[in-house]
Amino acid sequence: GVDSDVSAIISGHTHLAYNHTIAGRPVVSAGQYGTNLNKLVLRVDPDTNQVSVVSQSIVAANTVAVTAPAAVDARDDVKAIVDAAVARADELGRAELGKLAGPFNRARLADGTTENRGGESTLGNLVAEVHRWATSTPEAGAAQIAFMNPGGLRADMVGNNAAGYPASLTYKQAAVVQPFANTLVNMRLTGAQIKTVLEQQWQRDDKGVVPTRPFLRLGTSAGFFATYDPAKAEGNRVTSMWLNGKPIDAATQYSVTVNSFLASGGDNFRGFNAGASKRDTGKVDLQAMVDYMATFAKTPLAVKAEQRHVGVSLPADAPRFYRIGQDFKVNLSSLAMTGPGDAKDATLDIKVGDVKRSPAKVDNAVLTTPFDESGKSAVRFGLNGKVKKGKQVVTFTGPTTGTTFSLPIDVRKGKPVLEVRTKPGRIVADETRTRVRIEVTALGITKVNGKIVVKAGGKKHKVTLKKGKAFVRLDRFTNAGRKVVKVKYAGSRKVRGATEFAKIRVRR
Repeated sequence: GVDSDVSAIISGHTHLAYNHTIAGRPVVSAGQYGTNLNKLVLRVDPDTNQVSVVSQSIVAANTVAVTAPAAVDARDDVKAIVDAAVARADELGRAELGKLAGPFNRARLADGTTENRGGESTLGNLVAEVHRWATSTPEAGAAQIAFMNPGGLRADMVGNNAAGYPASLTYKQAAVVQPFANTLVNMRLTGAQIKTVLEQQWQRDDKGVVPTRPFLRLGTSAGFFATYDPAKAEGNRVTSMWLNGKPIDAATQYSVTVNSFLASGGDNFRGFNAGASKRDTGKVDLQAMVDYMATFAKTPLAVKAEQRHVGVSLPADAPRFYRIGQDFKVNLSSLAMTGPGDAKDATLDIKVGDVKRSPAKVDNAVLTTPFDESGKSAVRFGLNGKVKKGKQVVTFTGPTTGTTFSLPIDVRKGKPVLEVRTKPGRIVADETRTRVRIEVTALGITKVNGKIVVKAGGKKHKVTLKKGKAFVRLDRFTNAGRKVVKVKYAGSRKVRGATEFAKIRVRR
């Protein structure tokens, strides 16, 4: 019999502390972790049953003295019920779900203990993959991709590892990882909408303010990969997305699963609100993990250490295309997981097409800021040797983690420098034969080869470059005056052609 006009809206899921009155209703939340209480004092008119608000406030929990009635303390029957429930929960919680080959950790900051919700983690990626797998059947949406919010992971999943690994994982250990009993929601998102969601990892609340956690890295299911450029402007940082090795198309719809918290735009991921054909599958996140372990962890479940988000930042002066012999430069980041004992790559193997380049070193220092930049590599190598021209793919592979990603580049023939010199300085008609010295160089190519054609005085001379050099002795000029010597380099497989002119003066 409470009048709807003065009923209170009491929230807890936002983890925020607020005390408002909206349209006559108290709208309150006590924050998080039991630090506050909402105190609401209401008055009910006994004659009309009308309810009115006397007062409302936020009270710090540590300032409230609570004295339980003696009669409650003495209720042994209540204590017996509670003790029996705890004992039964402990018994059920000890049930083994499967074996772990190693720990599935959350990301950490440089101190090694502080959780970093901005970092990619083996645990976040595992849970996302579990959610995708659990909703991969046609009746559950045939999920292709799943994302997991880092705040939904409340403990590392390490199992009973006192004796090392393999280690058994119990129901209780899985439950404390995901304690919220969220259901899994499937929806359809276009590639463009997925990009919007990923851009929202750089956080802003609904008022446009950057919150205390400025970045939240979503865990992603297997087969999904994205690159981003931390140097780009907000809203344009995600530079590529891939699914099972194929680029994600902006207009194509994909089946995406997230938990019910994310599906409602939680943690400022409002892009999920745009999902089409959205439906709650009724599958609970914890039960999905139980089923997954029963299916895949009869033998120890291996830890997937590969990165599914990598920072790729090209120099500001990067060209539209590269010449053979030119240097390729790129700064990479987010190459390292940061949990205790997570596998890391000391180097990255590099190929241009099928041509190997020297491995690049990786700096795996864990950073102090709550972002995903740990694991950095300043890559620089020459497009020389057996590198071919045309559309090429630069592939980076982490030999330890298995992280693999590619960048497309356009390689064109090298730009030559054609130098022509003539001797002697004084040329006499019908007497002096002019000697033409030709040299062709190209950046990064030690021995330029190819054919040279020299035209002068109506005659043509053909020679072949040897180690980039050639010499031609012209016939004597019969007439005095200014003469033009045309030298044409035909080019080669790696170097484009060029033409140069030399002017000489013939005297009597």
